[in-house]
Amino acid sequence: DDAGYFEPEAGYLFPDRCIAVQLALAREHGARVVENAPVRAIRPFEDGVAIDTPTGTLRVGRAVVAAGAWSGELLGAPFDALLTVRRQALHWFELEEGDGEVAGASPFDAMPAFVWLHGTTDDDVFYGFPPMPGARTAKVADEQYRTATRAEALERTVSAAEAARVHERHVAGRLAGVSPRVRESVACTYTLTPDQGFVIDAHPAMPRVTVLACCSGHGFKNSAGVGRAVAERLVDGETSFVDLAPFALSRFD
Repeated sequence: DDAGYFEPEAGYLFPDRCIAVQLALAREHGARVVENAPVRAIRPFEDGVAIDTPTGTLRVGRAVVAAGAWSGELLGAPFDALLTVRRQALHWFELEEGDGEVAGASPFDAMPAFVWLHGTTDDDVFYGFPPMPGARTAKVADEQYRTATRAEALERTVSAAEAARVHERHVAGRLAGVSPRVRESVACTYTLTPDQGFVIDAHPAMPRVTVLACCSGHGFKNSAGVGRAVAERLVDGETSFVDLAPFALSRFD
């Protein structure tokens, strides 16, 4: 009784590679990249913005803040009340021994990235990725929206019981050839707005600060487009390819 939707142009990103390319392009265009300098505070300063780090204070005309799970604590009101951080766990399950064929059917390298809704509640959803080249694991995860956390308080350790629950509840009987043996599990965060949409707007108390609280679990894949749109708005006064009005803070008033 299942129905499916297939997007032939869909795929997946390797975040580390994407970030390396983005930083390289930024440097080529004259950016100064400051690494390993955690931002402690952002505050108005004369006709600009002061950014405090352990190695000193940067003073700039404008700032764009994309701080993920740290956004609420860094930016204060209204973001500290608007944004909720949820811990999520990801698991890499080992494949059963074989020649790459799954139960005599298609090889794993033909498997797409997927989202599978197999029930009527938020707990009846999981997603996954095929094994990466040369790997013998499949990445699988579900999502939880009940327990909140803070970036600094995030429980990084993922228990064996968490992985076993995901395999039993979602994988078993659905993904042939994916064993319950876990190669690795990690924890990450979703930073959620009440409607799970992006926030791309000026800080109400610091108009020279543009806030990109735009994740809700699906920000990275949009980062190139969001970056371009915000850069155009700050430099040219408008964007050429997307209307940012639906992402304004005012929709939560």
